[in-house]
Amino acid sequence: MTDKAFESAVDALLTAASSWSGFQPESLAREAVRRCLAHELAAGAALTDIIKRMRESEPSLVQLVREAIGVRETYLFRHPEHFELVASRVAALAADGVIRAWSAGCATGEEAWSLAATIVAASGGKVVSSQQLVLGTDNHAPALEQARAGIYRASSQRASAPLLHPVVTSTGGKLVVEAKLRADLMTWLTALKTGAERRSAEPAPGQPA
Repeated sequence: MTDKAFESAVDALLTAASSWSGFQPESLAREAVRRCLAHELAAGAALTDIIKRMRESEPSLVQLVREAIGVRETYLFRHPEHFELVASRVAALAADGVIRAWSAGCATGEEAWSLAATIVAASGGKVVSSQQLVLGTDNHAPALEQARAGIYRASSQRASAPLLHPVVTSTGGKLVVEAKLRADLMTWLTALKTGAERRSAEPAPGQPA
């Protein structure tokens, strides 16, 4: 295989990665995609087979690329000025007493939980599941599992980002999301299904939806 063929395949995977992730092509790390391709080749896959799997949005390849291009940097109240802004606008954001917020690309959930804590604090400190909801979405299913668990290492709290509102307690050397924030407030979803994934989830013809 020539270098030209390899780089041409990287170009094709970058385009596919944009479709699979929702990111703009220019925002994707080419080197991350190159590593994905090199990994598959080292595992014994032929370049033609990889391209075929790419065109078919084969789930294991989609997942490999999504995980490679994702940004996992997150911690509690990262960019505190953002949460201060949300807190100042909670009352105005509420429509008929209902507040909805979306943490897109939430990774392991520290900022999503911070968003939930901010909304609860700015709403008077009470969790009302029928009125408050924070949605956390990410392409990386293992990251969402940690987000759901709400248990973090001490490194999820940084000196540069003070805990603006109650969000975690320290238990056994871990940071554990406060119980009141777990009261049906958070919803976690794997984001951005590919066309192939959507089709596989659809009922077969003649079957009930």
